[in-house]
Amino acid sequence: VSTQGKMKLKFWHDSIDKCYSSEQSYVEDNPVLTELKNLQKALKRLVTSRDRPKNLGFLTTKQMEDYSEQTVSSLYYLLLEVWGVKDLNVDHAISHLGKAQGLTNLLRAIPYRGRNEALNIPQEVLMKHGVSQERVIRDKAGDKGVEECIFEIASIAHQHLEK
Repeated sequence: VSTQGKMKLKFWHDSIDKCYSSEQSYVEDNPVLTELKNLQKALKRLVTSRDRPKNLGFLTTKQMEDYSEQTVSSLYYLLLEVWGVKDLNVDHAISHLGKAQGLTNLLRAIPYRGRNEALNIPQEVLMKHGVSQERVIRDKAGDKGVEECIFEIASIAHQHLEK
């Protein structure tokens, strides 16, 4: 995350904390924070998840799923709060939908990753299929090992949609 990005994240961390402190004047002066006051848990999780270094890869598919839950499902939880929906079954469905969408987003981002960004395929999946990060980066058409890695992550996303 760039310095400017870190400053923005710091602003949101501090602002969300102030929403729930006794310092009400800060919240009252900020219309966005006034509206967001009741959404602390999902907001904190969303802001915290965005503070993950781009060069930090995933070791396991579980880490990848957790990141997807934090970044995508949190947005859906916020929407449910805004709409006034309070249903455990809906929360469960949203959790799986967010994981599926998050995993898909991470796969879609692979060709666009920057030079200093980590590869969005967990180390355990690469090792299981005998694929190096370099092979994925080379993007050679028809590389069965790379295809198997991508397919495994896509299958996990599909399983979340089926739940």
